[in-house]
Amino acid sequence: MNHPYSSSFVPNGRKNSLEITCCSSLLSKVFKEWFGCGAKNKRLPSHLFCLSNKQIKHVVDGYFDGDGYQKTATRKVSASISKQWSMQLFDILNRFRLYPAITLVKRENRQPVYTISWFDEDKKTPGRIGRYENGYYCIPVVQKRTRQHSSLVYNLTVNPQHSYV
Repeated sequence: MNHPYSSSFVPNGRKNSLEITCCSSLLSKVFKEWFGCGAKNKRLPSHLFCLSNKQIKHVVDGYFDGDGYQKTATRKVSASISKQWSMQLFDILNRFRLYPAITLVKRENRQPVYTISWFDEDKKTPGRIGRYENGYYCIPVVQKRTRQHSSLVYNLTVNPQHSYV
């Protein structure tokens, strides 16, 4: 590598992966800031969502190659204890119309795990709720709750809809 940090990169090939160790406090800080620290805090930085579909697909494929597995001929599965990463992956998979499903599995004396499954191609399957309409993935509202709220609430209006945040 022809890079100022090139002497700090140490590749370590394994049976089915490649680990590259980099001794740089600057990169360590940047990666912790962007991607979180530890499995529970794993996330994608917001600027990665601005990538083209081709580029973001490489991110998903790389993640799947490291942490996913092929459940059936067309179904892929991955699991994470990071709620934020799981929701981000769900959104990205919807971007590709892969009809993801996310399940929270609670385990005794262990962190709950989010299992995300999706299909290799745009394929509507029985049991998957939601649909694509005008470029949006629509999921039905399952429950509505009302509660007292003491801080400010803002009404965002985009004709003809109202959103309260």
